Amino acid sequence: MSRRQICSFAISVTHRNDGMYCNVCDGIFCTQCWSSQISHKKGRMAPGTIPHEKTDYQVAMKIKAVLEAKTTSAEQDVLHKNDEDTTWFGVTREEGELPCFQDYGRYASIMTDTLDKSFHKGAEFTPGMRYHRFPSLVSFVGQTGKSTIIKLVIDLSTQETDHFPTPVVGSVGVDVPTSGDVHLYADPETSTLNTPLLYADCEGLEGGEREPLGARSKRKDKPSRVGRIGSFEKRVQRIHHTSEREITWADTSAKRSRQFAVTHLYPRLLYTFSDVVVFVLKNPRFVHKNTQVPLVLLWLTHGRVVESVFEKLVDWAAAALEKSSNQPVLPHALIVLNASENDIDPEWWDIETSTTDLMENLSRMVFKNATFKKCAQFWRERQRSIETVEELLHSYYRSVRVVRIPTSGRPNLIHQQVKKLYDEIQKACTSARQRKGELRMLLDADELQPYLQYAFDHFACDLEKPFDFVQASFTNSPIPLDFGGNILKLAISMMDVWKDSIDGPTIFTELSYMVASCIMLDSARFKIIGQMTVAYQ
Repeated sequence: MSRRQICSFAISVTHRNDGMYCNVCDGIFCTQCWSSQISHKKGRMAPGTIPHEKTDYQVAMKIKAVLEAKTTSAEQDVLHKNDEDTTWFGVTREEGELPCFQDYGRYASIMTDTLDKSFHKGAEFTPGMRYHRFPSLVSFVGQTGKSTIIKLVIDLSTQETDHFPTPVVGSVGVDVPTSGDVHLYADPETSTLNTPLLYADCEGLEGGEREPLGARSKRKDKPSRVGRIGSFEKRVQRIHHTSEREITWADTSAKRSRQFAVTHLYPRLLYTFSDVVVFVLKNPRFVHKNTQVPLVLLWLTHGRVVESVFEKLVDWAAAALEKSSNQPVLPHALIVLNASENDIDPEWWDIETSTTDLMENLSRMVFKNATFKKCAQFWRERQRSIETVEELLHSYYRSVRVVRIPTSGRPNLIHQQVKKLYDEIQKACTSARQRKGELRMLLDADELQPYLQYAFDHFACDLEKPFDFVQASFTNSPIPLDFGGNILKLAISMMDVWKDSIDGPTIFTELSYMVASCIMLDSARFKIIGQMTVAYQ
């Protein structure tokens, strides 16, 4: 329609959220006028069997603003400059020098800001007491559409009176990566709770050497290398605690490239600390179910694309997991098939159905796909049976779920699917926190920061040596030089010798005989009197 329909009552109540938006009529109606429309009465469908659906007007406009953004290059520059302060970490490159890993202090900043907000909202706090908060990191990676999904999740959870930073989404028709480096955003619904969610927006895996619009904006703002006095560096360093590390392993032109950092450095960091990894794929255009095309052929077309996504998901995790030791919990994986066609089989909007269908149709590819075969063999050599793609994925992720987000045109369905995605994220983060708590490796906001810094130091110096959580904990809390500390050091030495062949209880069982002998020898040397049960206590 060339002109939007708005009933007289809806005009007066639109700003009170009482108007209902119709996706097909592109109109706003009150309840009475909605029912009086002929197309609504007869239940007519738009081309492609798209139904007329009611959507809260404010929700529909939020979704439309995200999915149908039409901004000029000048407006994009302004948006990217406003988004600079959300940069968490990235790699800076200067001609003729080693690239530098830059931490812009976003994590510390976001935790401080949200802590202040929680106090303003009445959170209980006693002076002198430590306020424990246990953040969960949710990393969005993949091809294109990551920023769009994060912005939808945040905008649809934000109240009108609140403001939360969101990623910059690309303008319609522009095929250039938007986000550079890794940005960090707070979740509105949990930001003031003791279990806040943090969304990491990672630079696209298939951007190649194309400079993202966000990175281009920073470069424009930085006229020269001398003194590093560009406004971005000056402003960020003035606001946040920042740190810089030379990347000593970047000794070739290939390792200095943007693509190498995105595919090798960022995965190691994000996978290591994420509770959830959301892998976003722009869903391939699917053939309508009513066409005369065999279902097998549909799955051949669709399956090849999804297979390549699963392949990247395994590659991404393998690069990180094999470079991490004593990682407490594997992250959960959510595969988002973004911009799915509106007229696919309605059953595929269900997460259980979509996940089961994909896993079943790709299950035997573990014996055909070269990447899957290589990774499956890696685990078989470690006594783990891998017979399906699902079993292979569960070697790298605690769970794997598939969520479809529709393309524009059905805001009500988009809202429902984004809500499902958010619920899956919440459920996965809760599971990860519980598991970490059981293993006594749940870190609060203050404890997590030193581990992040240790990982930044580690991977800036050595990309091949595994990052060890236990060794990192010793750096923060050294082993005491008493009897118990020496027993722990001995146990760690035994663990290093036996590698992965025995577990913790077995180590201490074997260790107990020698420790008991040492106590007996000490008692005899110093002529300790009394029952030996007292000495052992």
